[in-house]
Amino acid sequence: MSSLTFSSGTTLADAQQNIAASSKSWVELLNAQRQAHYDDAIRDYNANMETGQKHDPPLVPPEAPYAYVLNAPDALGLIWPVLSTTERLKPTPPLKVDTVDLGTLVPPKPVANHWSLNWASRSGKWVTAGLDDGMPGGFMTPPLVDALHPSDPPHVYERYTTAVGPGWYLQVD
Repeated sequence: MSSLTFSSGTTLADAQQNIAASSKSWVELLNAQRQAHYDDAIRDYNANMETGQKHDPPLVPPEAPYAYVLNAPDALGLIWPVLSTTERLKPTPPLKVDTVDLGTLVPPKPVANHWSLNWASRSGKWVTAGLDDGMPGGFMTPPLVDALHPSDPPHVYERYTTAVGPGWYLQVD
């Protein structure tokens, strides 16, 4: 964010300069916040597209939100942040376009007595089970090293089944 330079004067010109500097700073801050939320929505959408699972109804990419801009000077020559009705934010991470007919994809079937952890999905102590994981709830893995963090010590994981999706593993040690 840009640094602000304020005038210490008390004239209308000083007020115009100070409010303009403050308003420009607010536009940067508000747009940075909206951009962060939009980028998160794009990453979530991309992650869903990469799963290869069929979504009903089909997922719709997030629409770019409108950006904050500076309004035209008012009667006193002051400018303020306003939400644009025409200017939108640009996506930072690239938006993946779904070019595959997901209706024709067949997800892997669970394989009996086979366990699989999707390390890329790790969230805290929870890891998504792989689509081919066929272990029952309550199954305890032997000590495993996280494939994405090989320098971490090995951990034991307990299998949890779910009504929808492949289920989860919880780090229990």
